Amino acid sequence: MLAGAALPLVATAPAHADPKHCASYLHAHGYVIGPKVAGACAMVAMEHTPGGKAGAMTDCNLYLFTLGVKGDEASTACQLSL
Repeated sequence: MLAGAALPLVATAPAHADPKHCASYLHAHGYVIGPKVAGACAMVAMEHTPGGKAGAMTDCNLYLFTLGVKGDEASTACQLSL
């Protein structure tokens, strides 16, 4: 007899991030969310860069930075799109 056989399996699903979380984070930090910011946030989800997800993260960060988003806030916002 297996001791743990009667215990139910409980697993938590991983949190799913998406570009909306990125945009919401930036909006909460006072940034205007327009098509350029939304596009930067969507870059990570699409991963259509030569470097895959890592390249998309870099592109997202750089694009948000060029739009005037502070570096640490850009990084956090892009992470939320993963």
